[in-house]
Amino acid sequence: KGPRRCLYEVLGIERSASETEIKKGYRKMALRWHPDKNIDNADEAEEKFKEIQAAYDILSDPQERSWYDSHRASFLAGKDAQGATEEGMMGKGYDAFEELDVDEYLSSSCFKGFGKGKRSFFTVYASLFDKIAEIERDEAENADNEERTRVLPSFGGPDMSPEDTKKFYDIWGNIVSQRSFSFCDKWRLSEAPSRKIRRLMDQDNRKQRARGRKEYHSSVRELVAFAKKKDPRYAQYLREKREAEQLRQENRNMEKMLEAKRRKDARKKNAVLEAQRLQDTLEERRRRYGDVEVQEAEEGKNKEEEVQVLACVICNKTFKSMKQYTNHARSKKHKALVNKIKAQKRREEQRRREQEALMLEEE
Repeated sequence: KGPRRCLYEVLGIERSASETEIKKGYRKMALRWHPDKNIDNADEAEEKFKEIQAAYDILSDPQERSWYDSHRASFLAGKDAQGATEEGMMGKGYDAFEELDVDEYLSSSCFKGFGKGKRSFFTVYASLFDKIAEIERDEAENADNEERTRVLPSFGGPDMSPEDTKKFYDIWGNIVSQRSFSFCDKWRLSEAPSRKIRRLMDQDNRKQRARGRKEYHSSVRELVAFAKKKDPRYAQYLREKREAEQLRQENRNMEKMLEAKRRKDARKKNAVLEAQRLQDTLEERRRRYGDVEVQEAEEGKNKEEEVQVLACVICNKTFKSMKQYTNHARSKKHKALVNKIKAQKRREEQRRREQEALMLEEE
């Protein structure tokens, strides 16, 4: 079977039409295409009238309308479920997304260059994502979900800004499909022999739809990831992002340096102010109490600043503290020099004794 018209389109009504609106649409279209009012075009009018009557028969029945809404994509494509194996069981219905064969677009061989030609990267993927968005709108479960699919952005061309490119990949990379996935149903509920069997059929259908939704999300996100990897606009976005981050980091470092300089200058200024304040205080005390107290204070300060001086005569060194002197006295260099002097004194003492003994013998 070839492609068919949407039943809502046949009656000239919206998909969200109420029962009253369906009746009004039917009457209007039936009057327009009634064979008795189209004698000059009787054959076409008869075909149209039959199509209108069939559309009304389905849409006026709530159960038939529900089934049609769930399998609208298969109906429009003129393809019915195949592979039925037992009563009430259906094969997989028509999947418009599967017809796109997205695996073909996961290779660089599907496009040629990044210009504006018919086979360029932007033309090929813009067409593909437009088709997927159209499938999302056509197979939305209800009118509210159909509205949500309108926010799906288009792929754009080579002139699209890096910000819009980022927005495109963010939305498509996290897509939550509004499709019903009714083509995954295994069972036609209207043919269930009992309510219990109907519930079991419905549960199985829900599982199949969930599995189909998961596979669809995986395929679309894989496609988005591949396109993002090849897209020069997204590469430009990443470069600009890195440059902006580097500039921000440089600004932060500059701010830290300036802040450190401000603090250093503030400390210097405070030190100068403190010294000036102290000088002013001393001047005020001299003015009030004379120089005696100030002189005593300065002498006491000088005494506190005096440092005890210790000396090592052997090494000819001076030390400011007993700790320094003690450490020096324990050093190997100092001990070696002391031992050398002691040995020299012993030799001199030995020579002196030998000379005295010689003098006594001569006498």
